[in-house]
Amino acid sequence: MPELNRLLEDALVREAAWDAVSRLDPQHLSQYDLDFSDIAVLETPDPGKLAAFGVHPMLAMWGSFMRNPDFSAGMSAGEYFVDQGKDAS
Repeated sequence: MPELNRLLEDALVREAAWDAVSRLDPQHLSQYDLDFSDIAVLETPDPGKLAAFGVHPMLAMWGSFMRNPDFSAGMSAGEYFVDQGKDAS
């Protein structure tokens, strides 16, 4: 979904937007054309769930970091992209 991509892209370039996404700030989210299912996937995101909603793989990884800081403890960016390469084979 283009709006999820736009939301996450904005959060990567603006610290206030990152903070708002990490808190699922309703006022911030209302600036995007998100439906209930988009917001639901943001509640407990992982790269696979976000990708299933059309989020670019790199943004899916960052979105997971935004909502779950502990996510980075379990997987590095390098490991993530190695896993993505396995899925494409």
